[in-house]
Amino acid sequence: MNVSSIMIENPVTIVIPNTRKEVLRKIVTENVTGMPVVKRNGELAGMITRRDLFQNPNEEQLALLMQWDIPRLSPNDSVKKAAKMFLGKNIHHLCVARGKKLVGFLRPYELLPAVEAIQSERLVEEFVGSSCTPVWEGTPLPLIPKIIKITSFYALPVLNDEGNLTGIITDRDLFTSTQIEEVLFKSELGLGDDEDSWTWEGIRNIMTLFYEEHKLSLPNIPVKEVMVKNPKTVYERSTVAKAARLMRKNYFGQLPVTNNNDKLVSLIYNNDLLKGLLE
Repeated sequence: MNVSSIMIENPVTIVIPNTRKEVLRKIVTENVTGMPVVKRNGELAGMITRRDLFQNPNEEQLALLMQWDIPRLSPNDSVKKAAKMFLGKNIHHLCVARGKKLVGFLRPYELLPAVEAIQSERLVEEFVGSSCTPVWEGTPLPLIPKIIKITSFYALPVLNDEGNLTGIITDRDLFTSTQIEEVLFKSELGLGDDEDSWTWEGIRNIMTLFYEEHKLSLPNIPVKEVMVKNPKTVYERSTVAKAARLMRKNYFGQLPVTNNNDKLVSLIYNNDLLKGLLE
């Protein structure tokens, strides 16, 4: 199977030169977490993700925020090669180019059907490799962004007093529409009143950044009041195909893994599942 058969054609892009504000606008209005950067002639220049914005909060010019030297694929490259790049570089976006021209875009999500087909009988426990940082359900919400920043884990399993999994919280779950001033946010990004021009899902993609820059206050409530309760999980002895199917159906980037006592073992990420494509 070649990359051309699974890649996203005509992906969301941003043209260089450009500004930080326009990157933010695109992330919000298109509900993406990253995008290829192209020159005006369609030539691939690099990549920009929300993490690049987080790491350079004071930089305004796209040229100084973006990744210039990026790995890239050809449409004729194999899915196996794509999986190897995702794992070897520990990345979640790959640009596909024919010569210098951008022709497609790829995320681990697009490789999950191949995982289902090729590794249908392998078990999840063979693929769990990434660690995770659990938090107690009584943890004050304002501490969660600090934990995310220190650990670089953007998804945290939530445990109760008995150590049982009761939820999961990501940086996108920290805020609800009642916790920010919508007028302030839309004004900051230059968004109009047209509801079709932006979505709350898109806004959640950059709320951690917005929170830090504008010193917004999170309510001093326990994390259990905001977390996703009773999250979908996968048993460590379940098949990889089941985990891939759950991720693909629900558009998850990770799943909590539990043992036969329903205790949390770890999180398994979509990149972890790609290991099976290398064998």
